[in-house]
Amino acid sequence: MTLVNDLLTMLQLRTRTLEIEKMEFDVYELLETAVAAAAPLAEKKGIELCLRAGPLPSGLGDRARVGQLVDNLISNAVKYTLTGGRVEVGAESDGESVRIAVCDTGLGMSENDLERLFEPFFRGTSAVRAEVPGVGLGLAISQSIAHAHGSSIEVESVEGVGTTFAFRLPAGD
Repeated sequence: MTLVNDLLTMLQLRTRTLEIEKMEFDVYELLETAVAAAAPLAEKKGIELCLRAGPLPSGLGDRARVGQLVDNLISNAVKYTLTGGRVEVGAESDGESVRIAVCDTGLGMSENDLERLFEPFFRGTSAVRAEVPGVGLGLAISQSIAHAHGSSIEVESVEGVGTTFAFRLPAGD
């Protein structure tokens, strides 16, 4: 069912028929909810999962879609981090936007993989080698959601060390 929903979302994003409702919402609460949802899997895998964010302004965007983006980044970080690793979700504001970042001590990616990372159905070499399940739609969908909010996902990764994904969201009034 998740795969079918992802395919439908991808189609809507590509044909620009997915409606993005821009409203103010509590960014910290969204991050708390996303971390709490991922906590059982992180605990089961023996991964430390934490939220580090100070006071934040409200965000301006489609809360459900931003939640989908954040959930995807966190679940990927947990999925690609080995036992004993760490996943940190953080956010900070410059007054005009909120930067949300998910950092992990996971498998990391090669430069070649980074070039194709947001292509639908692309799976990184480390993911294939480690036999991590997935079809390669989550990051393509997440990037499209970020674009719909006037942003893009930035990635820094070192193979065997970890990865950081970050994006900016407009701050509310």
